[in-house]
Amino acid sequence: MAAIITSEFRKNSRALFIEDIKGSTPGDDYFIGLGKTDSWPDTADALGNQITEYSRQFSAPLPVDNDINKIDVLKNLMILVSTKTTAVFNVIPRNNWAFDRIYKTYDPTDPKCFDYETIDGVAYYPCYVTSNDRIYLCLSNVDENGEVVVSSTAIPSGTGGENTYLTYGRPRTIDGASGYIWSYVTSLDEDSKFYTDQFVNYTYPVSEVYDAAFTATGGLIYDFKINNGGGATALPDVTEIIVQGTTRDTDADESIIAAPPAVIYKQGDLPQSTDDIYANFDILWGDNGIESIRYVNTSNTPDWLSGYISASVQVKVNGTISSTADIVPFMLPEKGLGRYPDNDLPSYYAGIAVDFIGAVDEEAPVGFAVDVRQISLIKNPVRNAAGEGTVVVDDSAGDYAETEAYDALKYIQISTALEQNPLRSEYLGRDFIIEQEETGARAWLDYTDSVNNRFFYHQNSSPMVNFKRFSAADEPTNGSLTVTALSGFSDGIRYKIDSIGNPEYTPETGEVLFYENRKPINRNYNQTDEVKLVIQF
Repeated sequence: MAAIITSEFRKNSRALFIEDIKGSTPGDDYFIGLGKTDSWPDTADALGNQITEYSRQFSAPLPVDNDINKIDVLKNLMILVSTKTTAVFNVIPRNNWAFDRIYKTYDPTDPKCFDYETIDGVAYYPCYVTSNDRIYLCLSNVDENGEVVVSSTAIPSGTGGENTYLTYGRPRTIDGASGYIWSYVTSLDEDSKFYTDQFVNYTYPVSEVYDAAFTATGGLIYDFKINNGGGATALPDVTEIIVQGTTRDTDADESIIAAPPAVIYKQGDLPQSTDDIYANFDILWGDNGIESIRYVNTSNTPDWLSGYISASVQVKVNGTISSTADIVPFMLPEKGLGRYPDNDLPSYYAGIAVDFIGAVDEEAPVGFAVDVRQISLIKNPVRNAAGEGTVVVDDSAGDYAETEAYDALKYIQISTALEQNPLRSEYLGRDFIIEQEETGARAWLDYTDSVNNRFFYHQNSSPMVNFKRFSAADEPTNGSLTVTALSGFSDGIRYKIDSIGNPEYTPETGEVLFYENRKPINRNYNQTDEVKLVIQF
């Protein structure tokens, strides 16, 4: 049985996902996590040369959707911050207009019209562009000879006067633009956290412009796709080409009625019937009959057919409807382009923005040796109210409330009973391993707190560590905990475990909805890490 997931399904899934986040209470459902302080393994190039994670050639391992990797993401967590309902957005990839590019025309029959493609060695860019903080859709990319050309004239900025088509006005060609026709969809949200170089958030129209959008582009037929021109034998005998369709009865009950037939070609004289609409079209003929149907511009503004709900094209040969000619009219939405931007754009992406400010109210370690390599989206992590991070901070200044930021690292409380304690080493390097001789437990040392005499640590599936538990009950009187770097350095001290402490985050709880592996990102007290996740549906 043949089946397909439609673009509407993808958009609906994105909408439900965003609605779920917006409907949640901050601190309850969705959190962004940072983690993995241990380094990625080195790789090698084709010549066998070592490549470390700090090399330009290094690429972080690709995420894999399996249970081991997802459990590792939870075990690697260092800090979790709740998403805010005001920081989740519908976003699309930014596609800035640029000189000398071929932009595809919007083709409702082509699911790839919003994608970049190379066709026969020629680059074709998506059918929409961002320019002057607005989003436009390309309705034509051919010159007066019907040839596809590069876009060589910028879309003018400003509104009013001759530039009214840059908002909710009739689409028209731009002077000197070699036939390119752009139609306004909506504007970018310049104040959004997702006004970035790669993705942008867009605005939604207010009710005052609904009529303008409808009048400008509602049900507008802007092009025709020739799937079959009728065949060479039909060429000399085509008597009429007619657009048939439906429209809305605005004078009555808004019911759907038949639209007057629009005769776009007729042999001999102009149509005799007053019900016929004769628009100004160029018809190109070839060996396969009809090759193209194009509007003729008048003062840069075609005499658009518009107001349709549905439309089809009939070709009559010697007065009889052709059974072979197959021509598809391209039509804009009934309510007008931009009335529902989510439907008009490739809105398959949800953007989530969270700021990690310095030490996140002392919930997250920062410093020279503290790097993170994973960013994740976790749903329903369980908060351990008896955990370490229980400081309530006023959220009005943009900081974090008690339930909005969870520290996620376990710690070992070092005993002060031995003369080498409290801690004498800060361990400024990376990739130190702590090991307890009595239990055989091994873990990555994330950072050292010499004020409170603690080692913060995590364990994952790396063969350098294990999942055995540290235990204060198994400690001999002289201590059995050692700290050794992967490089082999050790301070030679045997630390004694006094107790094991749990974080505010209950380890390994929550569902991993998304994670991304990155090259190391160093965090310090005086920086804000603006984390932005883009999830494609």
